[in-house]
Amino acid sequence: MRRIFLLLLLNSTCSIVVLAEKIAVVPEPLWLYKVQADNTTAPSPGSVSNGYYIELADHQVNIASQTEYRHFIRHIIFLETNLS
Repeated sequence: MRRIFLLLLLNSTCSIVVLAEKIAVVPEPLWLYKVQADNTTAPSPGSVSNGYYIELADHQVNIASQTEYRHFIRHIIFLETNLS
């Protein structure tokens, strides 16, 4: 059982490394339709999950050049607590 667990762990680690190699940070493409995040309203309580909420999720595809553009803005919520 331990051997199977270690093999699964190794497999998932290798998958993460392969995916990380495919991600590139490059200048914005010329075909991009620019989208602005709406930060004028507060998030609803239901949209906060695991300590953050997504303010912007933008995914655009250019079929002619077979490229994709993804842009995400995540806000981390810090809860104030009285530690004294």
